[in-house]
Amino acid sequence: MSELDDIAGLVLAGGASSRFGGFPKAFALLAGKPLIAHALRPLVTLERRAINANRSEAEFAAFGTTIVPDLIPDAGPLGGIHAGLVWAAGLNGARWLATVPVDTPFLPDDFVKRLAASRDAEAVIAATRIDRSPVCALWDLQQLPDIDFALKRGVRKMTDYLKLITWRTVVFPSGSEDPLFNVNSAENLSDAERRLRGA
Repeated sequence: MSELDDIAGLVLAGGASSRFGGFPKAFALLAGKPLIAHALRPLVTLERRAINANRSEAEFAAFGTTIVPDLIPDAGPLGGIHAGLVWAAGLNGARWLATVPVDTPFLPDDFVKRLAASRDAEAVIAATRIDRSPVCALWDLQQLPDIDFALKRGVRKMTDYLKLITWRTVVFPSGSEDPLFNVNSAENLSDAERRLRGA
């Protein structure tokens, strides 16, 4: 049995891409591949994967992956994690959910394995020496009642939710290249292209 067998994976792609001009960010091309393909890469070691999205399933058909829509509208990334926890809770043997945002294409291949080695809190969050990303994380499925309650009480910010649970960080080396780099705009996408070309 693999150490990752009890982990399901989720790409968070449920946002409106408002800072991306309304174009669905998941399908923006980076090095000839849509961002969603880059986001799925660090989850490839997991047998069970899904995409949190509020678009037509047909749009994601090429990726052969379950589509999990938000259950609570307009709840941001926290709502996507909630939907993912509900989905994962229905999977036999799943105890944890690994989440990655669709706009973070440079996470390392051993992303899940490194977080899984530190499962001594309700959430394990990826970080660098100068930043952390609560959406690049591993979540204990036992949080489902708590996150459901928090959302129904109006909690929307990830930072507010983290105040309600125990969590720890795993620091990923960054050097001159940030593994948590976000593609939030067309300019960021151009920066990512230059990074991949080594320019």
